[in-house]
Amino acid sequence: MARTSDPHAATVKAWETRGRALPGTGSSPTQIRDAVYRREQWDGRERSFQGALADRDVRQFTKEWFGREMSQEDVADLAGAPPGSEVNIDYSQGDDGSLSVRTTFPEGAGDSYRSIDLPTKTIYNLDMGVQSGRRGQGIGASVLEMEVESGVKQGFVRIAVMAVGKPNTGVSGYNAWARLGFESDEPVKGPDGPIGLNALMSQPGGAAWWRANGHSFGGTFSLRPGSASMRVFEEYRRLKREASRGAALKHLRPGQEWQAG
Repeated sequence: MARTSDPHAATVKAWETRGRALPGTGSSPTQIRDAVYRREQWDGRERSFQGALADRDVRQFTKEWFGREMSQEDVADLAGAPPGSEVNIDYSQGDDGSLSVRTTFPEGAGDSYRSIDLPTKTIYNLDMGVQSGRRGQGIGASVLEMEVESGVKQGFVRIAVMAVGKPNTGVSGYNAWARLGFESDEPVKGPDGPIGLNALMSQPGGAAWWRANGHSFGGTFSLRPGSASMRVFEEYRRLKREASRGAALKHLRPGQEWQAG
């Protein structure tokens, strides 16, 4: 069946032309279409910028500390600020060469706090909260995907996080960040003793064991091509695509299967 009726065709074509695919995954129409669908919940909305630093200030600061200019929009991308967000960019107090980015997600979905350390090319994920009614909708993964895509593009090398929580407490950062590819800075307690977190998550049944038995950890997501973090994240994205495609197929008429990806 021809895809001429695809309402996303123009957007997908634009993304193909610009190469807007997650680095390391290629740029096939299906992969790009997946990204378009995920971001579409807020796409088309402009970010609003508040706070002490105007765009010219951000450009001057990044040129001084990073060697080239980045705009407010570039810094917001590094912080994973979704379209339609309210973004507050300021200097990080007492930390030379860093910018703090506070983001309020659209529709009251949540907020985040990031520190962009220019000299070390590190994004620090200091805090993020998603409102209870919006959990489970892939917001955290979409935010991270934007950070990863922009971080690779800008030459950053890592994303750091303190993932807190434990089972049955309602605080699930320990599990969310592990599923998305963050490696523990120190070996974690696994079913058979100390083990690297990415290694545990890659084992059969490892993710389920960690969800039921895991704990807080300091972690790092390596932005280097082919890293374990990138591989775990791609596997997470693959499983989510399959689940989304399966759900979409249930609502399609015969002959429309292409619309699910």
